[in-house]
Amino acid sequence: MSLSQHEIQLAEELESVFGRHVDLLVRDTVERDENPIRRESILSAVEPLYAA
Repeated sequence: MSLSQHEIQLAEELESVFGRHVDLLVRDTVERDENPIRRESILSAVEPLYAA
């Protein structure tokens, strides 16, 4: 699955704000991941962001 131009721009802007690499993931996709080690690793490092 490729990222849309909007998603690429969002990732780049977030990387600029946080000064580190970011991954944009859909939580449901991660929760359904068949690899339990990868799934738990990702879910334990989630940092939700909220827009007001």
